Amino acid sequence: MKRIFTAALALLLAGCSGGGETSSGYAGEMRLTSEIAAQFDDDVRRCRETEYDNLDMSQAQFAMPETEDIHILTVRQTKTEYKPSYLYESIRRFGKALVEDFNESNIGFTAEGIEGELIGYSTEEDGSFITDENGDKMPVYADPKALDHLDLINSDDPRIYMMTYEDKKNNRHVFQTKWDKYPLSFNRGRMMLAVGAEEGTSTAWFPDVDLEEKDRCIYSSGTADKLFPLPSGNVSVRAAADYLEKQFAADIGFELDRNITLKVNEYGIADFDKNSSALIMHCSLAWKGLPFDYYREGVMGSSDFRFDSFDTRCTALMLGQDEVDSFRGRLCMNNTVEETGEPVTEIISLSQAAERVSEKLAEYISAAGDTVQLVYSGKQPSDESPEVVLRPCWKFSLHDKYDMLNYVVTVDALNGECGFYSYSSRNRTRQQVSAQ
Repeated sequence: MKRIFTAALALLLAGCSGGGETSSGYAGEMRLTSEIAAQFDDDVRRCRETEYDNLDMSQAQFAMPETEDIHILTVRQTKTEYKPSYLYESIRRFGKALVEDFNESNIGFTAEGIEGELIGYSTEEDGSFITDENGDKMPVYADPKALDHLDLINSDDPRIYMMTYEDKKNNRHVFQTKWDKYPLSFNRGRMMLAVGAEEGTSTAWFPDVDLEEKDRCIYSSGTADKLFPLPSGNVSVRAAADYLEKQFAADIGFELDRNITLKVNEYGIADFDKNSSALIMHCSLAWKGLPFDYYREGVMGSSDFRFDSFDTRCTALMLGQDEVDSFRGRLCMNNTVEETGEPVTEIISLSQAAERVSEKLAEYISAAGDTVQLVYSGKQPSDESPEVVLRPCWKFSLHDKYDMLNYVVTVDALNGECGFYSYSSRNRTRQQVSAQ
């Protein structure tokens, strides 16, 4: 069934991404952007109650768009690179702010042709050594210590491309590359201590991948006031999301680009101890409140989209209303964003978009809707292309009960064109109906 479903989507959706109609010529039902909020409940009800031949939306979760200011966007890579001296000062600055007991001797770096001390040799899972073509054991070196190479750092040696603060004993880290203005991730170590993580693994540990996440939901008005017992007290999802979206970046010293905000899209929980949980907040960047498309771990092949130069996923693990224990993702895009043309005044209705999805699924497929959301999504012409055009799209996350993958079908909200991609379903969004 898995292969049949994957092949059906690839066959029926990949070919429908071109030759679409313009918004003015689209024959289906349109909705004025000024009426999206007022009509949203009715559109959701119609989606859930419609009996499609191959699509069950009755248990899907829906997120209402929070803005009427919608555009077509052009995103261009700026390819800014930050010098080693900047990375070093950045790690020092943010390390002191983000982790306890900051010790400058824990700062290391990665560079071409520069190694730290020998710490052992590579081995297979059975303990046998990995050898090179000459039969010699493959050595493993620690990152060079910044304090031992300040001359290279201060002279901005071009071989240095990554800087890391790592307190292995307490599993605390801060990580930054030369392509990023701010650190890409940090870990304060409290959750790792609670779950008994192995010492020194924080730089390879991500809560949305390594924790057993439960009850993943789309973040919407229907779930916003639900309370969770976190280690720092009972906290509502709304309160945690409000902090992330409105205050978190400023509290850690990050300045978001103009018109860019952090948007919470989904959330889940993980056990902290017998009496409390942690919130895993799945976010992306947003333009004037409408999120850029984001994807899960393990995107599969046969995709209509390329994300390697435009990834705005962010994940925050929260242990209190304003306590972020770990975070990874870009809060500052290495891109420029421009609005193209006049504001969008009407889009395809939600219920019409669901009809489009059903039309493009093979008749023998029985798909169920997980989540639906309006996002900015687009196609990068090639891996080398410096720009991508993003358009408002209805994003449908689907699954088949016999399949081990999730599928995302996007419907261009202006002309009805479809695209798709798939990803592993390790942490599939739960199938329960929320209030919205």
